[in-house]
Amino acid sequence: MGHLGLNVRFKLAHACVMVFFVISGYCISAAADSCRRNNVGPSGYMWRRVRRIYPPYFFALCLFTATRVVKLRVGMGNQLSSSVVDWIQNLTMTQWLSLLAHPTSYAHQNSTLFVAGFWSLNYEEQFYIVMGLLMVGAIYFKKSMLAGILLLLIPAFVWNLRYPSRSYGFFLEYWVAFGLGALVFYRLCKLTDARGRVAVDLGLFVLLLFSLYSNATTHFGQRSVYFEGA
Repeated sequence: MGHLGLNVRFKLAHACVMVFFVISGYCISAAADSCRRNNVGPSGYMWRRVRRIYPPYFFALCLFTATRVVKLRVGMGNQLSSSVVDWIQNLTMTQWLSLLAHPTSYAHQNSTLFVAGFWSLNYEEQFYIVMGLLMVGAIYFKKSMLAGILLLLIPAFVWNLRYPSRSYGFFLEYWVAFGLGALVFYRLCKLTDARGRVAVDLGLFVLLLFSLYSNATTHFGQRSVYFEGA
């Protein structure tokens, strides 16, 4: 409904992307854990991420460019940006940098994006990099990556409390959703202590209650990161 432009009460199309972020958190945590167990290392982990996400993204940009060239040739106007910076940002999936100075309610409203639907990849790219850095720290300190994931949830909650309805493009905005997926992975596949599992279950339940409460106090038509989380 969101892509059809229908005026609906709930922004379901946008909120459903949160499910994608949660699934991504699960899958990337599993991939990072597998790389670490098999001595692939952070560089191997990052190369696998680039190999998976960038080729189809690049060809999607090529398709976008080709269709806009055709539209220009048939007299439907020029929809190709003349800004070198815009092209560099779209080629590197760093369009979110523009939102730091010019935040919007929804990240897909970023005018730098050639394709609005690629907004979620801006966050995914940051998630990959952060998980790679957490892997480096976990290897160095000989600890589980779970500690770093949990620690980042603290500033993520603070960020969401401070900016519940604004998008600055920074990964902390949706780290809670990504972190939830990571927690589910560790809950199901890594944690063997019963107390640890109960703690994760209680944390997820409290987060759900908080999200429902915050959504109930959100004004009509206003974006709320808590509704997305719920």
